[in-house]
Amino acid sequence: MTPPVLDWAAVRADYESGVGTLAEIRARHAVTQAQLNDRRREEAWTPRRAGSAQASGARLARRLIAMLERIAHGMETKLMAGKDVDPNELRLLDTMVKALERLVALEKASKAPGRTKKIYNPAEAAALRERLAERIATLAARKD
Repeated sequence: MTPPVLDWAAVRADYESGVGTLAEIRARHAVTQAQLNDRRREEAWTPRRAGSAQASGARLARRLIAMLERIAHGMETKLMAGKDVDPNELRLLDTMVKALERLVALEKASKAPGRTKKIYNPAEAAALRERLAERIATLAARKD
């Protein structure tokens, strides 16, 4: 009995369009992970699109915001306990804020007609910036 002939054009179309997860694509076309990886590399398939940049951008923005909150809270806790804040933590906070601003700028620059989903909530971003500015001002005042 001969194995079924795989429709690699359909597999590739599903992969590149980002329709479904990789597990769903493998199940739909009865291919293994190794087969999919080998063919993808051999034929230099286009990376998956399915809003992957948007999804990962949104996920990254949420993670950055959560980390900024944790770091700022940790600094406040240290200051209230009478301890000094490590300058490396301040630099880290500054770098993370800049990274978040770049993410927001990239999202704005990549807006296309008809695009409705944003990777961040503008009101939340403005509130976060305000809270961080207040916290940094408090930290600076306590340091002096």
